[in-house]
Amino acid sequence: MIVQDRPYRKFIILSSPRSGTHMLRTTLRNHPHIAARSELFNPDFQRDKPFGPETPALEILNKYIFRDYPEPIKRVGFIIHRSGTPFGDWPDLWPLLQADKSIYVISLRRRNLLRRYLSYQTMRTFRGKPPQPLTFDPEVLKEDFIYQEKELDAFDQQFAGHPLIKVYYEDLCTDYHRTVKSVLKFLGVNDLKLWPDEKGKPIRKLSQAIANYDDLAAYFSATKWGSFFNDDERVVHILKPQGESRPEQLNIFGKAGAYVKDRLKLEPLLSIQERYLLSNREFYSTLFRNWWLRTVGYLFIGRSRFYKELPRDGSNYYSRKVEELIIRSFFQDRKAGFFLDVGCASPIRHSNTFFLERHLGWNGIAMDANPPNKARWRRYRPNSKLYTFLISDQSGTLEKFYESGEVGSTQKERVLQGKGVRGKEIQVPSITLSKLLDDNGVKRIDFMSIDIEESELEALEGFDIERFRPALVCIEWSHKNKEEILAYFDSHHYEMLEEYEPLDNSNWYFVPKTNPS
Repeated sequence: MIVQDRPYRKFIILSSPRSGTHMLRTTLRNHPHIAARSELFNPDFQRDKPFGPETPALEILNKYIFRDYPEPIKRVGFIIHRSGTPFGDWPDLWPLLQADKSIYVISLRRRNLLRRYLSYQTMRTFRGKPPQPLTFDPEVLKEDFIYQEKELDAFDQQFAGHPLIKVYYEDLCTDYHRTVKSVLKFLGVNDLKLWPDEKGKPIRKLSQAIANYDDLAAYFSATKWGSFFNDDERVVHILKPQGESRPEQLNIFGKAGAYVKDRLKLEPLLSIQERYLLSNREFYSTLFRNWWLRTVGYLFIGRSRFYKELPRDGSNYYSRKVEELIIRSFFQDRKAGFFLDVGCASPIRHSNTFFLERHLGWNGIAMDANPPNKARWRRYRPNSKLYTFLISDQSGTLEKFYESGEVGSTQKERVLQGKGVRGKEIQVPSITLSKLLDDNGVKRIDFMSIDIEESELEALEGFDIERFRPALVCIEWSHKNKEEILAYFDSHHYEMLEEYEPLDNSNWYFVPKTNPS
């Protein structure tokens, strides 16, 4: 077995490119008891990962995938493609997965191999630009059909000794909830109404997408693949309905409910309920349980033990992963501190500091160059100030920034949660952290969070860490900048809290050294 003594079930989504992989992954990821990771062995998805081609496959599996997770997680898995991913750097990856018979296999595929081939070639040819009709060689197409069929059979045989379920992309599109229900039953988790995050591209008719469609249809008409050319096939991408949140589509009672939620500022509570897909009864029970544990529960097991176990056993409300629980554990739910949140994005969702402000009475300063977040920040974060500067190593310049929903970037194009994102260019003034803090009369910082898409070191160049001396720093790191980050904090007499490293593979946590040499 790859990993022993884990309290969860392991699984892989064994797929082929353009087969609905990320639709299924984001669906499963939205289940409160499932951690569904992306294509971690694909170089295109390693840009922000703490490992690279030189990292052994077994180390990646043990340390970064099948690692420790907070208590609610019962199933852990990741995507791996049958082909299309160069595994030359990890020659032992497939043998490792095949040898561990405890791994559950979700074998995802398409029935219509023509549409898979078309989607793949369109993606490779146009790279997000408006697609034009493509011309295919019938012999090349035939070879691909044969190859795909043989590959599917070969991998099903290689994993024949594993628990295995076959899932078809077409079933996800035409009978989505029933198909997802069968996957959840296979994984052994409770059935919930889940939705994917990925928004699929519009489906074009084959006769519109393939320039020589009629010739190909005639060529394959007498073969077993002739049905692939049925141009009346209806394929619908599934996406979570948005209508219920739009006031103009609500009836009078819905509008009244939306008004009450807005006036009472219930968005934080509703985000918790949506995150864990709780019924009203489960929701209030969860709130009470966590309030009881935080206020009284530690009396039964001891305060020190309670906060030591909190990152593993607790449930985070707002942060993306376990960050919120680690921060609470370190400060032991201390009241009335001061935070600095660099790259804060949304005021609530995936925030490392919202719990501190809302539940513990902290205040602070937040920075994010993305203007759309300002109105909601003022409404839900009254005890902190949001500035829309671009944090840099110098002040007073105008810099390019690319606005894209809640999460902007200094990069025009980037990969976010497995899909390409293109931002709208705007001009943003720059400022150093030290100047911004001095302008606000800040003398000390208790907690500092910094997550600005591999620009962390540039921001730290404009920050006098010796003077402000934050008690805890949470910083996102990547394989590209990890050595520089370690060197920076070591040179300023900070040390990493290694006990948190197995729990959070996206961030490092640093504290001042007690006895700097």
